[in-house]
Amino acid sequence: MIAIIGVLIALLLPAVQAAREAARRTQCNNKIKQIALALHNYHNVHDALPALRWGTPKNYTTTVTSQLNRISIRVALCPFLEQTTIYEACWNSSYGPWDTADSCFAKEPDIYHCPSESNSTDSPIGTTAGKPNYYFASADRPQSSSSIAPQNNVRCVFMAGHWRSLAYITDGTSNTMGISESIRPTATDSLGAIGIIIWTNPQGLITTYWDKTAKKFKPTTTLTTTFALRGSRWADGSIWYGAFTAAIPPNGPSFCQNNAPDDYSLLTPTSYHSGGVIVGFLDGSSRFVSETIDCGNQATTSWVPVNDCRVSDYGIWGGMITPNCGESTSLQ
Repeated sequence: MIAIIGVLIALLLPAVQAAREAARRTQCNNKIKQIALALHNYHNVHDALPALRWGTPKNYTTTVTSQLNRISIRVALCPFLEQTTIYEACWNSSYGPWDTADSCFAKEPDIYHCPSESNSTDSPIGTTAGKPNYYFASADRPQSSSSIAPQNNVRCVFMAGHWRSLAYITDGTSNTMGISESIRPTATDSLGAIGIIIWTNPQGLITTYWDKTAKKFKPTTTLTTTFALRGSRWADGSIWYGAFTAAIPPNGPSFCQNNAPDDYSLLTPTSYHSGGVIVGFLDGSSRFVSETIDCGNQATTSWVPVNDCRVSDYGIWGGMITPNCGESTSLQ
């Protein structure tokens, strides 16, 4: 009898686990839709979408330029996600948005946490300042948040210090990504970690540094990886903490040219959902995007300049992040 029960448990357990993950994926999808709706409500009030990074807490006194205007888009959206109390606390804080000395920065609102996230441990730097999973669309190329973005940065919707109107998105809001997800890495070489390297092109980076089967960085002496800062600091608007790019296929590696969270980065969406990631579009819809989505010419040897609105080199995936470059972005 005991043996029979053991066999039944072995047969039923995978089905139970799959059902639980399906429920978590549905919850994740609903959260992304809520955030997409919050973007629309923000636009209705301010006649523009929020900037990726802007603003300094009123009572935080600093003359360090890099610490100014670091408030994240996530904070800006809080009043439209029934989180007005947190919003007001963040803006009136005496600390920077990475500092857990203020409780408003110490933990993310639940809306920014994916139910499938399995890594709830603190990061090696000793503080996380929140553990968000949802990020905002940047570009189909390396992007920075170190200074106020120029208005001619035509490949982005969300930028540091700049506010786009929905009218700018001539490719159509149903064809343009706004939100996706990223997991918290479980090790310095795991999925979600950031590799620090001077890059060439996606194909070269993936071939040289990434184990596709294991979904982890290959052991190498020429690559420094870090995971402490991605998947933390929910209220910090630096690009590592707040944005994603669409050049490398979903559930692939992320890279930055220096160990600096504002520097030019390729930040690839990742998830625990089998086979892809959930994406929220700027019309308020959401879709599951497969790891095998058309990603165009991964071997292209140069990045399109930020002020050049030519069609993305990275296929449907790249085309879904640029707001008005005229690409075909059908997922069918």
